[in-house]
Amino acid sequence: GVGDLGRLGDVADGRRHAEWTLPYQVEPLAVLRLGVLAHDIDGDLVVVEPGSGRVRALLAHNATFLDIRAGRVAWLAGELLYVRDLARDTTIVVSPPPASAGWFGAGAPVSWAGCCYGLGAFDPGGRWLAVYTHLASPRSLGLAIVDLTVGRAALLAGSEDVTPTGGQPSLGWASNGWLFFFASGPTTAVAAWRPGERAAGLVWLD
Repeated sequence: GVGDLGRLGDVADGRRHAEWTLPYQVEPLAVLRLGVLAHDIDGDLVVVEPGSGRVRALLAHNATFLDIRAGRVAWLAGELLYVRDLARDTTIVVSPPPASAGWFGAGAPVSWAGCCYGLGAFDPGGRWLAVYTHLASPRSLGLAIVDLTVGRAALLAGSEDVTPTGGQPSLGWASNGWLFFFASGPTTAVAAWRPGERAAGLVWLD
């Protein structure tokens, strides 16, 4: 059997650029120049050939996908975070930030981690990566900001006790460089942070 990846590149005038199918054993995540980024049936992160589903590249075993932007892919494997530049074939490996209890989603089943939660997000400029992390205990969550120029993560003050929200995006960057996320409390509580600021703060909504 095959799983329909759907129409790719549809534009307003109705033109269709392509329609691909993939074997049911792979779950598509993103479209790349090299093929389709996907999870395979074993939970590995792979690049597959559209149509045939042939594996062109194995990126990681038992990986939790975070985000992809401008040819860079971020994922969790084991206790570490990886950012691969596909064009340059280079990889940055990042440990959890000091005083944290590890990355949130590391070692999680693929079907849980990939289904409904956006666990990480690249900023538009490509320098920063926001990732959920455990704080003092596995039940206390916050955000870490990874500086990709030095490969180091730091906890984001003001993000304590956040909760990734299944079924809807809960973490993302605006085009002007602000990071927005759901703060602790009801899902209507939104917080924001801009690089250079010491801490995130609530956005007051009417």
